[in-house]
Amino acid sequence: MNTKLTYIDCGSGVAGDMLLGSLVDLGLSAEELNRTLHRVIPLDRWRIVVKRTERQGWPAGSLVVEGDRYFGSADKMKHVVRHSRLPKPVQSSALRIFDRLLAAEKNAHGGHSKGQFDQDGLGLLDTLIDVLGSSWGFWRLGIDRMTASSINTGRIAPATAQIIQECRIPAYSTHSQFELATPTGIAILSILASGFGAMPPIEIQSAGYGAGQRDIPDKPNVLAIYQGTLLPKDKKIPCEPVLLLETIIDDMDPRLYPYITELLMKNGALDAWWISAGMKKGRPGIAYSVLCRPKDEKCLVKLLFAETTTLGIRRLPLERWTLPRQAGGMRKVAQLPTGGTKSQAEYELARRKAFSLSIPLRKLLK
Repeated sequence: MNTKLTYIDCGSGVAGDMLLGSLVDLGLSAEELNRTLHRVIPLDRWRIVVKRTERQGWPAGSLVVEGDRYFGSADKMKHVVRHSRLPKPVQSSALRIFDRLLAAEKNAHGGHSKGQFDQDGLGLLDTLIDVLGSSWGFWRLGIDRMTASSINTGRIAPATAQIIQECRIPAYSTHSQFELATPTGIAILSILASGFGAMPPIEIQSAGYGAGQRDIPDKPNVLAIYQGTLLPKDKKIPCEPVLLLETIIDDMDPRLYPYITELLMKNGALDAWWISAGMKKGRPGIAYSVLCRPKDEKCLVKLLFAETTTLGIRRLPLERWTLPRQAGGMRKVAQLPTGGTKSQAEYELARRKAFSLSIPLRKLLK
C-alpha cells in the first residue's frame, strides 16, 4: 500500500505567511480561506491577499494581511479559537500552537510575561491569521502526516530559540544577519510536523511554494511543500528501456546540426549529441547520436533520413536509470535513492529570464 507523505523544505527558514502562501500555491483556495477566517475573527476591514512573485527566479505565492493591526493577548486569540465553529482538529492544533508560543515568550523573558503579546509582533492580527489559517489549511487539504527539514534559522529570536530547544528541532544558519525563522512559523511546525530531517525517498506528485517578505543573497527565500508517495526503502531507481540511434556523417553543412537537434527534441527525442570522429579513409566526420523511447523510433528515423545526408542508421537497445523529479520554478528537483534531494537550474528558463531582466545568467544558474 502506497503511503502519502507531505514534506516541508525550510532551507530558507519558516514563517506563518510562508506556510500559508505555500498552502495556497499547493491548491488551497484563497477565497475560501478569507471567508472561513472572516466568520471566525471579530474584526472588520482586513483581508488576506496572495499574489504571485519570484525570489531569485523561484515563482511562489506571497501572502500579506491587508488591514493588519494589534489584536491582543494570547488569551484573547485562544478565546476566538474556542468560540469558533471550526472543526475540532483545527481548534486543537491552533490552541496548542498558541500555548507553545505563550510558553516560549514567558521563558524568553525570564517568566515575567503575563500572556501579553508584543503590540508590534505576536500581538498582531497577522499572528492569529497565520496560526488559524495554517491549522485550517492543512486540515482542509487533508494533510495529516507531514515531516520537515532542518530549519535554516538565520538570526534566532529568543522565543524561537526556546521552541527549538524545547522541541529538539534540528537547526542551522546561513544568513545570521536576517531572521529567517519566526516564532510563529517554528511554533506551527513544532505542533503540526511529526518529525524533522532529510526528505525520505518519495515520488513527488505536487508542490507549493511560499515566498518570504524579502530577497536574501545567494538563494531563493522560499518555503516549499512537496506531496507524494513514500517509496519503500528497497525501492530501486526507475529503469526504462530506450534506444540509441547513431549515424556517422562527413558531408553535411555543419550549420544544420543545431536545427536538426531542435527538431528531433520537439518530436520525442530524449537527448541528442554529436562528437568528432575519424572516418575509415582518414576524413574527419561527425558521430551523431539520438536517445529515444521505442515508441518514437520510427518518427525520429524518418526525420534523420529526411533532414541529414546519412544513408544508414544503427540502433542499439539500452536501458537508463532516471531519478524521480519535479519542476520547481526555474529549477528541477530530483529525489535521491538514499533520501534527500538535489536541484539544478533549467538552462533555457534561466537564459530567457536573464535576457528579459538584463541580469547575468551565471547568477541564475547557481
